[in-house]
Amino acid sequence: MAHAQYLRAPAIPLVRQVIGRASPYRTRHRAPVRRNAASPRRAPRGPNGRRPPRHRGPARRPGPDSRRPAPSWRNAGYRVVFKDRPFALRAPSQAGYDNIDLDVPKAVPGAQLDESPYEITYNGVAGIGLEFHTPMGRAAGRTAQACLDGSRSDVLPDKVGREELDQAQTIHVGTVLCTQTTDGNLAMLEITGMSPNHESEMPNHATRLTLWKKS
Repeated sequence: MAHAQYLRAPAIPLVRQVIGRASPYRTRHRAPVRRNAASPRRAPRGPNGRRPPRHRGPARRPGPDSRRPAPSWRNAGYRVVFKDRPFALRAPSQAGYDNIDLDVPKAVPGAQLDESPYEITYNGVAGIGLEFHTPMGRAAGRTAQACLDGSRSDVLPDKVGREELDQAQTIHVGTVLCTQTTDGNLAMLEITGMSPNHESEMPNHATRLTLWKKS
């Protein structure tokens, strides 16, 4: 009897140990996945095993305020012949002068019997300075429309003398000069740099020239 009790005694803690230990075969209970009522359900697959494409509604078209205006409205009916071409407007000697044809463009030194093709004469005689043979105005912008407006509304005198040029009072770096040429084109001469010419006491001008032709 005592021998039987000795055999049964260790069985009780052994059973408790087995029961308290987590079983590797215990299955975990997973809660069902709940879908949000607002989220759309995926469409069932068709006979070919593919789902039909989602309908996302009609594509939105940009409104009139979101579209960039076409640049043609700023061209004033002109088309570009050349744009931002470097052109040097150098001061002549005290006894010389240069005639400027902006349509070509070119500078022709010396006396010319016919000045009709030229828009500008840079005259060093007696400090005459710049002479404009066509109305020359200052533009507030670099478009054809702004150039055309400037050539009509902010027109300079037909002569800008030596002292005024030397002091950069009327024409200075950043000035945009515009005129309708003798050939009926629209020319824009932007002053990009100035350097002194000690021989004539008038500055040399570095410029960029743009020419538009009536379309």
